[in-house]
Amino acid sequence: MNLGFNVEKELVLNLNKKKYYELTPFLKDALITIFPFITNEDIIYSRILERTQKPDIYIKCRDQIKYISIKSGKTNSVHFEKINELVTFLASRNISNETIETILLFHYGDGTLNGTGETRLLFEDLFPLLNKRIQLANIELNQKEIVEELIDRFIFNGIESKILSVDYILHGNQNYGVLCSKEKIKKFILNKNYNHVRTLHVGPLTIQPFLRDIHDVSKNKYKREYVQIKWHYMASDLEFIEKYVK
Repeated sequence: MNLGFNVEKELVLNLNKKKYYELTPFLKDALITIFPFITNEDIIYSRILERTQKPDIYIKCRDQIKYISIKSGKTNSVHFEKINELVTFLASRNISNETIETILLFHYGDGTLNGTGETRLLFEDLFPLLNKRIQLANIELNQKEIVEELIDRFIFNGIESKILSVDYILHGNQNYGVLCSKEKIKKFILNKNYNHVRTLHVGPLTIQPFLRDIHDVSKNKYKREYVQIKWHYMASDLEFIEKYVK
């Protein structure tokens, strides 16, 4: 997290109040994608946004503002939220009680829907017990309209009522990286088959507990109530999207 925040600060430092011709070669390439009208003398403005928003920074050129999510290193976590908020949202989208129960059983890993069980199982012990349920849940969770809503929630919009939506994901730093638009990312995910993913997932995004706390020793008990969403192979997927998705 600290590494990511440092990358954001460096990016803003290298962008804010700079003229286009002063930018690094990578940032020049990125900005001409974001602002096709840009010229050498255009001044760029940028700042870091509140941590509760999905975009990490904004970039402004002339009268246009675009919101950017910054990813760096090998990170693949894209979203955290309380498990009860997620299942409430899923219920509002007519996801079945059976699928919601499967998500909760997988999340807590103790045979209950609320984390009150005495024995918490490791993933390798829990998964075989829930395998058939997870397969059925994945069928429901990967309906195209559900996938689209959830990738908006997990990647681009978040759960805030007043939102700034991500326009681009930049994976890298001021010197090198990959830049992909929201439209291209959604097109890629919505048109790819992810039936090979065996654990709970929405497209390439896996749903898992932030902390299962198997031995009940964590000092941060509250984390057990949070779910995390991971995009495995995010970096390679973004590289593919940048090169091949039109």
